[in-house]
Amino acid sequence: METRMETQLAVTVIIPTYNREVELKQTLLHLLQQTVEQFEIIVVDNSSSDNTADMVANMATHSRVPIRYLVKPPNGPASARNLGLVNRRAPRVLFLDSDVNLKPDWIEKALDFLTQQPAVTGVGGAVIYDFDRQRVNAFGGDIGYFGFAWDLCENVSIDRLSEPEQRIWINCSAMLINADALEQVGGFDERYFYGYEDSDIGWKLNIAGYSVWVHPELHAYHKVQAQPGEANGIIVRHYCKNRLASLIQNAQAPGIFGRVLAYLIFSAIDLVLKPYRHAKLSALVWNVGQLKTTLTQRKVIQALRKVTDEQIFALGEKRWFPPTPLNGQRRRPVEMEGAEKEESSAKADDRV
Repeated sequence: METRMETQLAVTVIIPTYNREVELKQTLLHLLQQTVEQFEIIVVDNSSSDNTADMVANMATHSRVPIRYLVKPPNGPASARNLGLVNRRAPRVLFLDSDVNLKPDWIEKALDFLTQQPAVTGVGGAVIYDFDRQRVNAFGGDIGYFGFAWDLCENVSIDRLSEPEQRIWINCSAMLINADALEQVGGFDERYFYGYEDSDIGWKLNIAGYSVWVHPELHAYHKVQAQPGEANGIIVRHYCKNRLASLIQNAQAPGIFGRVLAYLIFSAIDLVLKPYRHAKLSALVWNVGQLKTTLTQRKVIQALRKVTDEQIFALGEKRWFPPTPLNGQRRRPVEMEGAEKEESSAKADDRV
């Protein structure tokens, strides 16, 4: 039997984390300053070795909203978000990264927008650099014809964002969405481990006829370094393998054959001319080994199709490649400990 608290909950906030005790505490403190109280928090810990558990337990004791703490093996943010999803007690979930602080009215304004726009499934906002609060990190995301995914409006002035806009996908740094829609498309693909899980789920939601939007008044401050960290083989491998898997699963037939062939030709050239050859080759080999599973998942998602890829890609910039390729770099550099053991690839992150 549901308690009164459970029936009144509007949102379950799901926060994946790993060895981010200090950053996570700030994220939680900002959540507790929200102008609404009809939400709960689930922290999904990817087996941290710091004092995250004690910190969360202490905050839960004094919190005005319920805080739950779940621990799982360190096998990626997609599985962390799925674990939070199945443990939710609210009809909507807010995915929030542990290095992101929300403006106090974020949840209230996001709920108001979804209430006023019942046809909209999910909403995000302006993810803003914490080191420069006039510069945008992301205002939704785009996907190219080869499956490349990138943030939109990166580095533009926050003053240039004026109207809500529909997007192909929203960065999971801060995204509020109807849980039923996520469950219908199968949740996040847990095979990805790192990267592309948010663009992949956005593509699937659009295929199934759901819409996701960004609103300029929803401000989330992302605590990242000013310069991208160096690329490394682990990140390159995950980006390459996940990009191709997402393309195979989601691209509409009959155009999928030409797009995958063109991508493979591009990959072969890239493999010869650019570094991280072993990582890129490993990504291709992984996709061969996973092809049966990928095609099975493709059959499921294509059976849900209500919107054509032409309509979906019309929401973006209609590019083949990102306007500013990062070549495996990221703005949240982590210290790598070796490519052989993926679960140890980061000392502190929410994506392990």
